[in-house]
Parts: sequence; structure tokens; C-alpha cells
Amino acid sequence: MTSAIGRIQLYVLTRTLIGVATAFAVIAAVIMLIDFVELSRTLGGVVDLTFIQLIGLTLLKSPAVILKLLPFIFLFGVMGAFVALNRRSELVAMRAAGMSAWRFVLPAAAVALVIGILTIGALNPAAAWLSGRFEDRRSELSQDRRAASHEMWLREGDGRDQMVIHAAKHDLVNETIRLQGVSIYLQSLGGSGVMVASRRIEAAQADLLPGVWRLTDVREALPGAQSMRSERLDLPSALDLRM
Repeated sequence: MTSAIGRIQLYVLTRTLIGVATAFAVIAAVIMLIDFVELSRTLGGVVDLTFIQLIGLTLLKSPAVILKLLPFIFLFGVMGAFVALNRRSELVAMRAAGMSAWRFVLPAAAVALVIGILTIGALNPAAAWLSGRFEDRRSELSQDRRAASHEMWLREGDGRDQMVIHAAKHDLVNETIRLQGVSIYLQSLGGSGVMVASRRIEAAQADLLPGVWRLTDVREALPGAQSMRSERLDLPSALDLRM
């Protein structure tokens, strides 16, 4: 009789573990899917990430969230296991065999104790370490993005004339701003009181000197006229920028 009760408890333990593992797999998959979509929407929107990189970041981020939901995972898993046992009338058969309710609840309590000890002793530190690695990796990717982005927009002028400058890259050379891949749009106030484009200038490079932008390898276009090329062109500037 004792051997039979032991086999019944082992069976309940097996069904409980299967139930907890199923609940864990379902909830973990949902959490990882949500994290993957969120990372691809937020971080993937500003950093060029591959599918493998997104999976790696998800695996670093998700464990901390999964551990927070571990009590619910265990609750749903055990409830699912006992509901399945009840539907097959196995709990009724156990009670009819003279087995105390506490005897077939004991395996679930033992699983809860073991999972609790593992969570405190190993899973929480591991999840904290993975979460730290995720934050470090996200910071590295964000810094790489900021370092790789050198695009710049500038505007100067008054109520009658304006100059809008766009540069693909910018750098600091001898404490002076140097722009590369430069497009300059000059506008002036028209008779109707609206700013009208008057010139467009493309230059390979522009250096901000005191009171002037010095452009090199210049191509200038006027409305209704052919573009003109020149080696150098100076444009007045009121900017005094230091990086």
C-alpha cells in the first residue's frame, strides 16, 4: 500500500512538473515575443540591428521579466495539472483509494519549495546579470549610433535673408568646425512677404572661419540658370561655434 501511494505521489509530481513546464513555455514565449517586437520598434528604429542581434537582446532582457511572473507561472501550471487530473477522475480515484488530499498536494508543495530555493539562489542572480548585460549592450549600440551620426543642420540670417546649411558629416579641426558633403540654401524675402529661394550651393567641404564660411569644390545654382563651379567660395557668417 505504501509503495502504491509512493507511485501515486510520483505520478502527481510528474503531472505537476509537466503543467508548470507547459505554463512556463507559454508565458515565456509570449514575453519574449513582446520584448522582441518592442526592441525592434524602439531600439531597432534608431540602430541598424540584424535578426540575430535582436534575438540576443531579447534573450538578455526577457529572463528578468519572466522571473517576476514566476509565481503566476507556477500557479497556472499547478492549477492546470490538477484540473486535468480531476477531469480524468484521477483525484476521485486517489481519494477512493484512501489517500489523503494532503498526500497528493505534497508533490506540488515540494516543487514550489525547490523552485523557490533555485530562484533565490541561482535564477535571480543570473537574471540580474543578464539584465545588466542587456543595459550595457543597449548603451553600446546607442553610443555607436551617436558616434556614427555626424549629420548637421544650421540656419542663420535675419528677417530678410536666411541661409540654411546641411552637412552629411561634421568634425572639429584646429578648434574650428569643418563640414563635409555640404548643401547651402539661400533665401530672401520676396515682394509678397514670403521667403523665396535665391541660390543653392553644393560644396565638398566648408570651414567656419571668423566671419565667413570658406567653401571648397563648389557648385552654385541660380534659379533659371546653369550651375557654376569654382574651387573656393567665401560666404559671410555671423556664427561663432566651438565644439
